[in-house]
Amino acid sequence: MVSGECSKCGGVVQQTIKVEAQQAEYHFAMIPGPILDINSESEASMFGHQWRIRGFAERVMVGEAGHFVSCVRVLDHWHLVNDDQSEDEGRQAVANWNIMILVSEKIL
Repeated sequence: MVSGECSKCGGVVQQTIKVEAQQAEYHFAMIPGPILDINSESEASMFGHQWRIRGFAERVMVGEAGHFVSCVRVLDHWHLVNDDQSEDEGRQAVANWNIMILVSEKIL
């Protein structure tokens, strides 16, 4: 169960994430609200394994429309991918992002 705040009314929104393949190497999760307490070195225990953030996607609002950009970890650096462009963001790219989709990699 993941909970967050509704952007329209401020109420609590809860979403259950159903996992089909718990033995997979990667785990994708849609996040209904901002993530404030993680960084690029964060690890989590899920499904009996340790997981580390490998990538994430953010929806950037442009006027009334939105556009998705993503950040992917390559070795110890994060790379911002925006359409056909990629930019090295350094080691701490997770801070101050409105993460909507989080990709974790099983490490143990």
